[in-house]
Amino acid sequence: MSWQSTDRGFGGWLHPEPPVAPVPGTLNQLFRMASLAEARPAALLRVGAGGWRPLSDARLARRVEWLAHYLSAVFEVRPGDQVAIASDLRQEWLLADLAIMSLGATSVAIEPDLPAAMLLHSIQATEPRILFASGDVLGRLRMIRSHVPPLIPVIAFDSPHRWGGPIPLAAALDAGSVHGVGRRSGELRKSAWNVAPEAAACCHYAGYQDGHVECVELTHAEAFARVVGGWIRPLSRAGERVYVAGPRVTLRTRLAMYAALGDGYSVLVLGTPGHEREEIRELRPGKIIAPPALLEGLVWGPPASHGEGRIGDLGALVRATLRRVMTGRGRADQHGLRKALGGRIRWVASTEIMEPELSARLSSIAVVGPSFAASGTARRMPGD
Repeated sequence: MSWQSTDRGFGGWLHPEPPVAPVPGTLNQLFRMASLAEARPAALLRVGAGGWRPLSDARLARRVEWLAHYLSAVFEVRPGDQVAIASDLRQEWLLADLAIMSLGATSVAIEPDLPAAMLLHSIQATEPRILFASGDVLGRLRMIRSHVPPLIPVIAFDSPHRWGGPIPLAAALDAGSVHGVGRRSGELRKSAWNVAPEAAACCHYAGYQDGHVECVELTHAEAFARVVGGWIRPLSRAGERVYVAGPRVTLRTRLAMYAALGDGYSVLVLGTPGHEREEIRELRPGKIIAPPALLEGLVWGPPASHGEGRIGDLGALVRATLRRVMTGRGRADQHGLRKALGGRIRWVASTEIMEPELSARLSSIAVVGPSFAASGTARRMPGD
């Protein structure tokens, strides 16, 4: 199915426009200028019923505004507040993230696969005005609901509406479309544009094996500098697909998505867990951001059909691994490797730290980067 979007005619909702600065200095300004350029047929691409579903800049921005209107009007989210997201990577995650930051609030990402005690501890430490969560996270929270602060409202990404239960995201968007009409939309855009560079934009909670949880916080200026300095380079080409694989959302994942949306030319593709290999082969992305395990699978290929690396055949698995290390080539030459990564790959990054061997192998056919350091304001908190 063709992913090319024919969606046009949404330009009118963008007015009145805020004054356009020559160079943006915050994430909100970067996204705003990219959406105004309207230089791409689709800003976001994801799999839905019937195939690939594109979302134009205008439609994406409109949904972000609807959700921001809802958060502001119903829950009175204001600059400086914290709103948490606990979910795997999905379009809804990105909508919530952008809406929160547009209000000048801090978007706090909590890894959904944290142990129950760490998950609860992270939510309690954040004290969010609202919690966005996937169905899996909500199921785990129900098991420990007696310990969860009862006054935190929950917006569910994939749960049906039940009286007294979490608010479905679809219902929040519908309500936000009613609140966000006329003058209110212009006021929201102006407010988003004027969010101070030193305001906290995003915070990321991650758990570690020693039992502690760490939160790294970036201001709009810090996140903007990371995006422009490390992730938008090399310059994107019009219509180039940037494939971002989950399911885990790391701070690198967030910066990569901000760059793809903010450059005004790329098409951000959110990968489907378990189908990354065929999606990459079909879409032929120019940039790939993925977990190290996925990149290793693409680089070295699946185990040989004659049983090499089969479960229970530890000796064969060790021999195959040693052969890859000794040859530095694996199962594919550069042509085969490029084909495994879609055929048009020119830039690769990992969502986590990569092994040097993997990085060297990828660098034979593409730019590998950026070398990412988790600088920013870090808070280490002991686990329960």
